[in-house]
Amino acid sequence: EKKRKLNFLEVGCSNGRFLLSLKKKFKNINVFGVDPSKLAIMDLKKKKIKCKVGTADELKFKKNSFDIIYYGFCLYLCDEKYYNNILRCARKILIEDGYIIIFDFFSKKLKKNIYKHDKRITSIKYDFRKIFQKKNKFNCIDHKLYNYSNMFRVKNSEKGDLLSISVLKKI
Repeated sequence: EKKRKLNFLEVGCSNGRFLLSLKKKFKNINVFGVDPSKLAIMDLKKKKIKCKVGTADELKFKKNSFDIIYYGFCLYLCDEKYYNNILRCARKILIEDGYIIIFDFFSKKLKKNIYKHDKRITSIKYDFRKIFQKKNKFNCIDHKLYNYSNMFRVKNSEKGDLLSISVLKKI
C-alpha cells in the first residue's frame, strides 16, 4: 500500500526558502505556500512551488486539505481583529488530527509596536497559541521559548525579547 503524502502549508512563505528546503529534504510531502506579496508568489511559481496570494485570515483551500499548517513569523503582523477568521480558516482546511506549528515573537500579554520596516503597520508580540485554543479547538502539545537575540532556550517568559515555537493539534 502506497503511503499518502503529507500536505504542508506555510502561511507567510515569502520567497519560499523554507518550503524549498522541505521539498528537497522529504520525499513524502507536498508543499504549498501563501503570502500577501504578489511578487513573492510569482517568483515561487517559477520554482515549481504550489502557492497563491493570500493572508492568514483568508486561506482559500478546500476543507480538510492540509495535515500541517506552519505560521512562521507572520502572525505578529496580523491585526487582532482577524484572529477569529484565522482560527476559522485553520479549522476548515486542516484534516482531523491535523497540526499547527507557530514560530513567532512571544509575550504573555499582547504588546503592540510600530513595525520597524513600515511605520503604517503595527507588529504584535503575543502568545499566539491563544488564537487557536479558543473554544477548545486545538490542544498545545509542545511549546518552547527562546531568547530572540541569542536563540538560547529560556524557561522564564519575562526575560528579554522572546520567541516561541509551538505545536498544536486539532481536536
